[in-house]
Amino acid sequence: MVPLLVKCHKEGLQSSLINCIDINEGRVIKQWLIEVEGRETVTNKVFNVSVIRGGESVHKFLYPNIFEEEITLCLLSSRPNIMQIQGVDQVEGRLKFTAKETKEIEIKISALKKNESVKLYIYDSEHGGNKIHETLDFNFTLL
Repeated sequence: MVPLLVKCHKEGLQSSLINCIDINEGRVIKQWLIEVEGRETVTNKVFNVSVIRGGESVHKFLYPNIFEEEITLCLLSSRPNIMQIQGVDQVEGRLKFTAKETKEIEIKISALKKNESVKLYIYDSEHGGNKIHETLDFNFTLL
């Protein structure tokens, strides 16, 4: 048995193909098709951010570790082509916090041609999102 943790970042039915590959021979041994139905996330906080049309912007906000222990959080943008989280691995989005630490999170907003909304998903990576699972909404309005 292989444990598999799946996180949906879109509503509706999502299909993915999982391949088991023999690394010595470089061939597929088995394939599985999984389907996961994603539900709308509950928004914990909304940020309304004004940005300059056609130029990149930076926005900062504080995020606390509310626990008395060290924790590693994953911060993932629903639209990484528009909003990137600085200071984290862009694939897994991991960011380590010491006990009760509050960090300043910096996001970079790409040049926009219209108003956009992006979700930032935050969950604890060690516990599969069982301790923390939050969604922050960012509404970007052009000046």
